[in-house]
Amino acid sequence: MNKDFLRGYRFDGDGSQELYAHAFGLAGFGSAWRGKVRTDIPYYFGITAQGECVPRYDNYVTLDTEKKDAWGIPALRIVASYGANERQMAKAMRSDVLEILEAMQLEDARPPGESLSVFGKNVHECGTARMGTDPKKSVVNGFGQVHDVRNVFVTDGSVFVTQGCYEPTLTIMAISARAADYIADECRRGDL
Repeated sequence: MNKDFLRGYRFDGDGSQELYAHAFGLAGFGSAWRGKVRTDIPYYFGITAQGECVPRYDNYVTLDTEKKDAWGIPALRIVASYGANERQMAKAMRSDVLEILEAMQLEDARPPGESLSVFGKNVHECGTARMGTDPKKSVVNGFGQVHDVRNVFVTDGSVFVTQGCYEPTLTIMAISARAADYIADECRRGDL
C-alpha cells in the first residue's frame, strides 16, 4: 500500500527466445552451424507497469462546434491529461520495476524511463457516458439505458466511472449481457 496516491497498478512481464528467427538468419550448415544455433540463442525479457487513471473533472469530452466529420457530425473534442495522482503512481511503478530488475540480476538491463506514456496510449478510453442513478451526474442508468432516451442503450467502456488498471473487455461483455436481458424483459412487458 502506498499512501502517495490512490488506487493501484499492475505489472506485465514477457520473455522469449528467438530460436527460429536466429537459426534462419545464420549462414552455414552442418554440426558447427547446429552448435551455433544451440548456444547463441538471442532472448529478451520485458516488464511494463500500467496504472489506473482516476476520474478528474479536468478530463472531459465535448462536441467541437467548428470541426465536423465526413457526414457533417460534430467531431469529439477530447481534453485529457495526467494528474498528480498518476505522476506519483508512476514514480512508485518505476521504483518497483527497478527493484525487480535488480533482484533478477539481469545482464544489460535497461531501466524504465521517467516519463509517462502519451495519455490514452496504454488504456482503453472509458468514462465518457458515466453510469449512475442521477441524470444530472450520469448519462445512463444501471442497465446502460440513456436517461433521456428510453430506447438507446450504451454498453461499452464509456459507462465506467473508472476501470482499474486491467483490460475492460470482460466487464463490457457482462454489462452488455445484462443490458440485453433488461431490454428483453422490458420488451416482453411492453415498457420499451
